[in-house]
Amino acid sequence: MAADIKTRTATTADTDAILEFLRVNFPRRKLYYENRQFFLNEFQADDNMLNFWLAADESSGELLAVSSYYPANTKDSPDIISGIWYAKDSGPVMLGFLLRREMLKHLNARFFCGTTAVESSFRSHRSFAKWINPFQKWILRGGGYTQSSKYKELTEITAAAELKKCLTEGQIVFENAVEKDFSYFYRRYWQNQFLGYRTFSFQTDKGTESLVVLKKDSLKSSLILFDYAGRESLLPEMTAAFAEQLARQQCGRLSFRQIGFDETFLAAAGFEPAPENEAVLYGFANQPIRMTEGDGIFE
Repeated sequence: MAADIKTRTATTADTDAILEFLRVNFPRRKLYYENRQFFLNEFQADDNMLNFWLAADESSGELLAVSSYYPANTKDSPDIISGIWYAKDSGPVMLGFLLRREMLKHLNARFFCGTTAVESSFRSHRSFAKWINPFQKWILRGGGYTQSSKYKELTEITAAAELKKCLTEGQIVFENAVEKDFSYFYRRYWQNQFLGYRTFSFQTDKGTESLVVLKKDSLKSSLILFDYAGRESLLPEMTAAFAEQLARQQCGRLSFRQIGFDETFLAAAGFEPAPENEAVLYGFANQPIRMTEGDGIFE
């Protein structure tokens, strides 16, 4: 790092400066700089720190680059999801790269992953996460499924204590995927229900074996399976439960963008590859893992 550049972790006292930096330099992140509480829900840690690293000119104090992350858990080598990352062109060459490298070295992550819709950013991401793949979109059409008597329907979680119990006492297995704890689900989904995210549990005779985050796409009359935690082999047992949610929310199909899920289980669950062409979302990680659309920054 250049001698005249100071890097540090951010605190809540830096919130206004970061929001102004995003407003001026990264206008497509409007959701963050126009909604302070949403920004804090996303990035504030329990000790008034922010999950942000900053690089600034040491003499003037001008903020030149930011790099952020979402901690999925609090293990010694945690799983980390990429957040906002941006460097001003007026700063030193490769400042954004150096700041992110310093952040990741400090975090010592097991998994580091994220999403991007910008193909031109691959070169930057490959410096930290060389495994890059396009998400594959699958759809499940509503109707015609019979619920197994062995399993219950998807149950919407309506209290934070219930969400915590599912994650601490349930039987959720994170198979080759980012391991997400209660704090992650609470901060990213529970506190941001104004964005339409709803969290459901799926019970078997073993207890809670899966958590599902759904979001309604009103423009397309469809539901989005945004995040999935649990064994992928459980998906065929959930088909009727998904179909029931489609009927309740008056949607014709469930769409699921994923990387690394076994297509055998998806097909057995009634999913089929989506036929339409649309903008491709890409996932990147430091090693091959199973990913969902929720494993990245909210677009």
